[in-house]
Amino acid sequence: MEAGALALALAFVGIEFAYARRRGQAIYSPTALATDLACHALNLAVQFGIGLSLWLGYPALHARLALVALDVHEPLHWIVGLLVFDAVNWLRHRLAHQVELLWLLHGVHHESRDMNLGTAMRVSALQALQFLPFTPLMALCGLPLDMGLGLFALTAVWTFAHHTRLVDHLGPLEAVLVTPRHHRTHHAMGHVGANYGSVLIVWDRLFGTFVDRDTAEFGTPELAPEIGALEANLAPLRALVARLRATPSWTRRLQLFFANPHASTAPPADVAPVRVHTPLLLAAVACAHLPFLLPREAALPLAALAATLAILAVRGQPLESPS
Repeated sequence: MEAGALALALAFVGIEFAYARRRGQAIYSPTALATDLACHALNLAVQFGIGLSLWLGYPALHARLALVALDVHEPLHWIVGLLVFDAVNWLRHRLAHQVELLWLLHGVHHESRDMNLGTAMRVSALQALQFLPFTPLMALCGLPLDMGLGLFALTAVWTFAHHTRLVDHLGPLEAVLVTPRHHRTHHAMGHVGANYGSVLIVWDRLFGTFVDRDTAEFGTPELAPEIGALEANLAPLRALVARLRATPSWTRRLQLFFANPHASTAPPADVAPVRVHTPLLLAAVACAHLPFLLPREAALPLAALAATLAILAVRGQPLESPS
């Protein structure tokens, strides 16, 4: 199945490359594409063990934590499952940009100065570790394994597709779905800090992180577009090590692991900076995990507390009006 999905992805990369070239659009760099594919190959080699342990352990987690029971045979439950899966994935993605430890596993994806279907394949070798802290949240919401696998596949297809440069605007769908135009903004040079959604853009609209614009410059200023899978994977770690060496206090060094990796990067002038309370966000995730350690009857109030903390933390409030 993985081999078939990879072959299909490579076919679409070839189609996009050929079509863009026919239209006179130079959206692919051969060296960047080579790094994209090498990163994906390294990810496939490493993620099997992580993914296998994740999904083998999930049924027991679901049996222990689930507050409700979603049924794969009920169409309405699939809609609820999609909302749950996408909301948790939005939270995971938001934290991956706000917490240094998670950025180490996600920054690889934002190194490239290109934006195309090949960029979608540039992920960390340890990408799957990003999802480990968030699986209890999905289990708490009653998402069964087979539904989770189906929604994971749907999300993977959609997130791959919205990295294309060949789609400008999808009309009314832009109000609900994450589109290529939205995701180009997410990859914009200068770290806009917006549009974290995977399938639905409604979470960004709801929590104040939606930016409605397009861009043609991509990448992360503090990360060079490294050549080679190993160099690309090590670049975020090297950036962190440089910051740690420049920090004299051991207390401050410890704080750096949970700090915002983009705190020193100013957003583009036409985008209002957004305040996010990272400690509250981490507290929300921690509360959502406590039912696994405490009696089951404590799960509901802790889930309510986690949801409240998360809303307070991620509700983006502009510090100033856009210029």
